[in-house]
Amino acid sequence: FVQYTRCRALREAGRPAQEYVPLLVRLLASGMAGPAPIAKKILEELLLPLLSEDPALLSAEDVMALMRYVQGLSADPLERVRLGEQRSEVQRTLGDCLSAAILRGPGLGGGGGVAARGAWTAPAQPRGVVA
Repeated sequence: FVQYTRCRALREAGRPAQEYVPLLVRLLASGMAGPAPIAKKILEELLLPLLSEDPALLSAEDVMALMRYVQGLSADPLERVRLGEQRSEVQRTLGDCLSAAILRGPGLGGGGGVAARGAWTAPAQPRGVVA
């Protein structure tokens, strides 16, 4: 609960979402979010609204971890956390986040990636090789 409290404090202090959203995702993905009601609150009330507004908050690895977590919720036979009608909205939001992370490239700040490099060009022909 310490990490969750820390993230809430960052949020309430007006800090940028990039400082605490990845921590919340790792908290969920590692199974350390606590009881199901707290995990559901983190997912539905904190993460999804922020990710809907700015899909570029997470790295591709963090998005994939969150996708695995949501898939695990859906497959839970005890249905401890029910997404219900929100399931398609969650999947759409996570898909947007993954697309943004892939286009941004490695790391949170970007550098590299398809959007930063521009159009793809073919590699140069090695010397001495006849095509």
